[in-house]
Amino acid sequence: MIYILRTNVKNKYFLKGLCCIYGIGFLQAGLVCKSLGFQNKFLVNLLEEKDYQYIPHVVEKLRIKIKGELKRWLKFKIDNLLYLKTYRGSRHRQNLPARGQRTHTNARTAKNLRNKRIF
Repeated sequence: MIYILRTNVKNKYFLKGLCCIYGIGFLQAGLVCKSLGFQNKFLVNLLEEKDYQYIPHVVEKLRIKIKGELKRWLKFKIDNLLYLKTYRGSRHRQNLPARGQRTHTNARTAKNLRNKRIF
């Protein structure tokens, strides 16, 4: 098993493997590959020890939020909506869709989870 930024990379291509990390999408993975000087079809097995050390520095330099930092930031944003008592914040509090989706016939999962949670 190969680990990049404490995440198991299952894919054989470096670009796809970076997408397995929480917070890094396809575009950010492309930027990391370009800044490291790798092609899109670069294999993970060909990485050397020095390359593993450069990856966190490149991610930090590109200001990409990953894992815990991203989760803290998202929680802060939702808590701010709750504090401001916005409509979106109230929908988050009730665990219902917050972006205008209908709930009359859809959103069954959100409704079921809402009823099972104990506050």
